[in-house]
Amino acid sequence: HWHMHVDLCANTDVAINCILHAATIDQTYDLLLLDWNMIEAGGYAFVQQLLQHTQQTAYSIMIMLATASERNEA
Repeated sequence: HWHMHVDLCANTDVAINCILHAATIDQTYDLLLLDWNMIEAGGYAFVQQLLQHTQQTAYSIMIMLATASERNEA
């Protein structure tokens, strides 16, 4: 058991709010796992948004590239 706490966010706004809230209570995330092809913004665009909203410049980020945007691509 790795003793991890995981938060799953429905969209980029919720994810940024979770990250900002965690910073205010000094419980920052150790890892951000993102999908390259998210619905509202891709993983790279999300990171750009995140850096605009936060003072922290160092995050451990993993962006998954192996996703299908259409059902027949999987």
